[in-house]
Amino acid sequence: MFIYKMIRLVLMLSLCTFFLGCIWFFISSALQEEDRDTWYYVFKLDEKPIFYQLITSLYFALTILATVGYGDYYPISDLEMVFAVSCMMIGVGVFSVVMNQVGQIIEKYNLQMGDPD
Repeated sequence: MFIYKMIRLVLMLSLCTFFLGCIWFFISSALQEEDRDTWYYVFKLDEKPIFYQLITSLYFALTILATVGYGDYYPISDLEMVFAVSCMMIGVGVFSVVMNQVGQIIEKYNLQMGDPD
């Protein structure tokens, strides 16, 4: 039962990261094709294979959600910055929910195993 809850939690985070990465990619590539000053074009993702573009978008989305900061990729245009700030706020909420869920899973596990702590 505990493993099921942990797997469900990881899947939820993976789906959230995937969809935010796809939205991020769409904002940078499709919505701003006339403005070549975006994350997609500055980091030359238009010259890379689609698999590389997907992995890079997911990496960036996870970096935003985890609120660990930027390193090699960062938002360029105003729209990208607004989206990044929104994702960071979502990331704080997601992180809080995840930590709460993990705490509850551990607490229930300890109660069922008879641990007095």
